Amino acid sequence: MTEHPPSELLMGFLLGRLAPAERRLVFFHLLRGCSLCREEMAPLADAMFRPGRGEVPPDTDPDYEERPNNTQVPHRFVLNGIWELPIGRGHRLAGNAPGWLNQIIGGWEVTGILTARSGLPFHLATVSWPKTFIFDAANGVPVIINGDINALKASIHNTPAGIQFFADPDAALAAVRYPSHGEIGNRNVLRSQPFWNVDSAVLKNFKLPWSETQRIQLRWESYNLFNHNVFAPPSTSGNPAVNALNIGAGNFGIITAVQSTARVMQFGLRCDF
Repeated sequence: MTEHPPSELLMGFLLGRLAPAERRLVFFHLLRGCSLCREEMAPLADAMFRPGRGEVPPDTDPDYEERPNNTQVPHRFVLNGIWELPIGRGHRLAGNAPGWLNQIIGGWEVTGILTARSGLPFHLATVSWPKTFIFDAANGVPVIINGDINALKASIHNTPAGIQFFADPDAALAAVRYPSHGEIGNRNVLRSQPFWNVDSAVLKNFKLPWSETQRIQLRWESYNLFNHNVFAPPSTSGNPAVNALNIGAGNFGIITAVQSTARVMQFGLRCDF
């Protein structure tokens, strides 16, 4: 099993000057990759008894297939920046403000980080026999997709049984089947809800009268500023009866976890000297 590096990495940097004391700083990072694992696709007996199967296979070997690994995220975008508000002495707005007024309206900065990425990969599974040689005690053996793949797309909604990942669980079950002896199912071919999050901070700087370099900074920091919730894939468990990815479980498709965290705000005082 080998892992391929990201296929494309784009990074950018922008620095704009509004005036000598007015600066905007923006940094963006775009990552597009395809971290894949190469897995044996031959039947179990064939894989066990053919010589050389413990070696890394060549790219042209038809008995291997590339699959997303457990943490593969094909697209990730990060944008962060800091902006000093153009208000107060030395700026275009209220540039000649008296000292007492400048202490109130000047020295403000706003920062933020926007993170967005694709959903996490997962697959449906069965903990029933027959077993293949790829087995996870929590998730079981990946099932075979032999029906409408659209029935397996995310359509998260409330139901009397809980939060359901699939629009129609019965249609999702009809789109898959149990693997036969020695078959490897379709692993990590489904995606959870896409993720995005915004962190921010509002800063107020007070210059100390006896020094040009020393200052006090008040900080108001917010994590997950918009309190945006992102659901995780259907819940997993070592108990097959309550493993929502198990096609034989009574709670099939039910979500009980999230990828995001609730909004957190904190206040701080910083001294630069």
